[in-house]
Amino acid sequence: MGFFGKSIDEKIIDHSLPLLMDDNNFKMFFNILNENYVDKNSENIELFIKHWKAIRYIIIKGVCGRLGTEGYMSTTEYTNILSALLEKIKATELGKEIFDEYTAEYYNGGFDIPSILSKYCFAGKLKEDSINEVRTATNDFERVFEETVEEKIK
Repeated sequence: MGFFGKSIDEKIIDHSLPLLMDDNNFKMFFNILNENYVDKNSENIELFIKHWKAIRYIIIKGVCGRLGTEGYMSTTEYTNILSALLEKIKATELGKEIFDEYTAEYYNGGFDIPSILSKYCFAGKLKEDSINEVRTATNDFERVFEETVEEKIK
């Protein structure tokens, strides 16, 4: 049992869930990126939200994996975190292949994550400035998430 009665996995789940469930923020980001590439209908917005949650989940998974290899959490804690988060974001709705594609790209450096997002959510039409905006957003999310998690568990 960790500090203040919560285990590491409970702390990270509590910290991560709001970051995965901010649909209004995700809708705003969709509107910023979408320059009339696709209709701004509920289906396209929901598809983007699912992809954005998958991207954030992959980043959370990567950060937790790194912290686990550094000895800050056990394999059991890591597994508990990932399974709880997957359940909440309804990962099966997006499909294993897409998760695998994002995961492979993340572990390859993540540079082409915006291209994958563009392909599935914007008919492959994201412009370079939007692609860079996605890169910046994912890099910033990873950096801030890692910093805040380290504060909670170190």
